[in-house]
Amino acid sequence: LFSPDNRWLYFVTTTEQNNKVAHALRRIPAELSHTRSLKKLEPKQIQTILTLPGDVQRLSIYPNGQKLLLQSDKGMFALSVADKKATTIAPKNLKDNEVNAPITLTRDGWAGPSDNEVTFSGKTTDKVGKVRWRIYSCRFDGSGLKAWTPKENQPVEAYKFPKAPDSKTAIDLAKQWALKEIEWEDYLRRQGG
Repeated sequence: LFSPDNRWLYFVTTTEQNNKVAHALRRIPAELSHTRSLKKLEPKQIQTILTLPGDVQRLSIYPNGQKLLLQSDKGMFALSVADKKATTIAPKNLKDNEVNAPITLTRDGWAGPSDNEVTFSGKTTDKVGKVRWRIYSCRFDGSGLKAWTPKENQPVEAYKFPKAPDSKTAIDLAKQWALKEIEWEDYLRRQGG
């Protein structure tokens, strides 16, 4: 990720030590990012900001460039560049008042829209059992919750390939591809490879 002022390029590295995987947030000056290989950079040119909690699923940067948001398998974290700290973002007691249901699961965290907010996908189940996934934003403490998507979304029909056998949809072809991958993995396992 490039910082909003285009001074830095942030990236994540993964290393394995003693059978444990460690992830770290690092940065280099943006002008060095045009190098063809990071191996050409000297170690002193690469700054380590902090070791990251969990496996990185998504990383985004706040408008002020001083914080990044990490979505990992351990949750959402605000990463402070200046303090070199990771702060857990766990908004509590979130409730979607439009559907009168608590938000029971959050994922896909993203930085913003402001420097002290997070945007995420949230799951609700109303009193009649209807499950909804909507996009929300709120402050780190959960206040100022706002829903960005309508409460009633109609699913988009899967694309139908007109020239595919039996007019297969994109979902049909994806399933077919996945089954072929499983067959191939099973074949390799049986061959000992």
